[in-house]
Amino acid sequence: MKNIAELINTGMIKHQRVHQKTSGADEVANVFNLFCEQLIIVFPASSAVLKDENSRKTFKQQWLQAFKENGITKLEYLRAGLKVARAQNTDFLPSTGKFIAWCKQGIAEQVGLPAPEELIRILMDFSAQRGIIEAEDYPFPNNACYWLVTDLMYESRERNLSKKDLLEQARIALLDMTKKILDGYEVPKPVKRISSAPVGVTLTHEQSLSKLRAIKRKFKIGYVDEKTAS
Repeated sequence: MKNIAELINTGMIKHQRVHQKTSGADEVANVFNLFCEQLIIVFPASSAVLKDENSRKTFKQQWLQAFKENGITKLEYLRAGLKVARAQNTDFLPSTGKFIAWCKQGIAEQVGLPAPEELIRILMDFSAQRGIIEAEDYPFPNNACYWLVTDLMYESRERNLSKKDLLEQARIALLDMTKKILDGYEVPKPVKRISSAPVGVTLTHEQSLSKLRAIKRKFKIGYVDEKTAS
């Protein structure tokens, strides 16, 4: 795996000097050609897939198409994916889907973002303290997590998202934030947007019940859908 990483890093440097105006997708395609040339040597098991020129051509087309469909159009993604791949300690060629997952996981870690499951855990931890500490004062890991969590809380509240839907929304939000950061976006500092009830303010009975139902829905604590129950 080390040889592949060195090859891609070298190829990237040469390619960037000669083709600085090439699009991100084309950059990945050119570097991926270098990557594929070494697959059989570095991953002996890949010889069963890359038996001849036609199979290699098909392999390249399928992987590149999958890369484009999944937004893997920057060289940083390949490097991040390879870093995760090296940690797997295997000589077997991963599936396209698995390598793409490694790319997304690696690039998110590279820019300081958590995995979707970890982001949901951060959201739950913050939710448990709402009313005690305001969002802009909460010790989020970084500014990006503040915006991601507050946006997800808003989406969850407005659309009454299920746990599964919330996790999917977290994945989408993380991908979007990752792309923005890679494009040079500077994540702004927290700004007060979600306010909790001020200390000393008594909620009405209906407000209290509504807040309790929201907590039960979020943490799946004995919650029964009122529409279903009625």
